[in-house]
Amino acid sequence: PIHIRGRLHCGMAFSGDEVLVEVLGADRGPSGRLQGRVVGVLKRKRRELVFVCRTDEWDPRIMTPIDGSVTKIFVAELKDPLQVPVHCVQQGRVRRVGYERLPAEARGSRLFLVRVVLWRPRFYYPLGIILEVLPEATTWEQSLRILDLEHGLRAPGPEPASVSKALQKYRAELSRAPDRREDCRG
Repeated sequence: PIHIRGRLHCGMAFSGDEVLVEVLGADRGPSGRLQGRVVGVLKRKRRELVFVCRTDEWDPRIMTPIDGSVTKIFVAELKDPLQVPVHCVQQGRVRRVGYERLPAEARGSRLFLVRVVLWRPRFYYPLGIILEVLPEATTWEQSLRILDLEHGLRAPGPEPASVSKALQKYRAELSRAPDRREDCRG
């Protein structure tokens, strides 16, 4: 394996991408492995580059993903950290759908769903847009939703027809059963 050290040597790649690597000399690093740098991305692992982020401590236009292996993302439109522009992507076009006001005390604790829309060569960070201001994860359900968003999981769709038919059949049978059931839950 070739060791790629630091953000500078990762180029425009994200974790899991298939990349072309230039080996940096025959020197082996402190770990005894070859050192290299990414010179190109051959295949992206993720189709949509969407990440759950928090704002950078020093610059509100910089979003820091909660996944530490992902580079920071620059959100150019975010000039006022208390007035967040929210966008959507429809048919490949970015459209602003509004602004969400944040209370000053929520600035450092809120999470955002951010999508990378562009990353030009020679730019240190990719350009992103905010898709959603996430509520504070104070409940189990909110925490699970944030994890679902971070890992690209979708909410389950409608049940397949076969499952629906089986449910109807058993509901009908249960409704015809005599009502002599005993509650054993204690």
